[in-house]
Amino acid sequence: RCVEKKTLDAYALFTKTVESLRQVFDEQRREPPLRANEPKFAGAALWASSLARVVRDAWVLLHEASSYLTKMREADDGEVAYVQLLAVLNDYKASRYKEWVQSLEAHSSMIGESNLLSKLEIPLMRRRALFSDTDESTQDLMTIRESLVLNGSSGMGCTNLIECNFDQELQCMFVEVQFWERFNGEYTIPYIAHDICNQYEK
Repeated sequence: RCVEKKTLDAYALFTKTVESLRQVFDEQRREPPLRANEPKFAGAALWASSLARVVRDAWVLLHEASSYLTKMREADDGEVAYVQLLAVLNDYKASRYKEWVQSLEAHSSMIGESNLLSKLEIPLMRRRALFSDTDESTQDLMTIRESLVLNGSSGMGCTNLIECNFDQELQCMFVEVQFWERFNGEYTIPYIAHDICNQYEK
């Protein structure tokens, strides 16, 4: 009786874990909790993988203990819930990958692969006028002036800033590729992204 009760408790806890993870996924799937350095598509897929890893580890522990756990209906119910959750998470990862590939293809078709490659030739740094009419925000100028004053400078003669000039779309592509590669071949890197990333160091 004691073994049966503990077995029931173990599978009830597992089922509760599956249901909790499914609720987290359903609530956050549209806006997954990504870190600042994580890309939109691959980051979301890795988030889903982390949920899958939690439930998979729990299932492996139960499976290894099955030899001395009492066979009961709750075990079958837990396995069904587990398989269903993994299927949902795998579909989500696949959809994120598909959307990324489609966005790459659309962008490449719009501007051309040669134009994408040409962006690698753009200088990495550029000068940005500090006090000019072309600045995007007057508030930004005021913030810069205040910063100069606080640091003991009047700003006189300081007419330029150095800023990063690397193409943001290429940067996003590189980061996506780096994160998709963490799946160790589960998802193929599209040719256009692979070709450009091979020239990253040039």
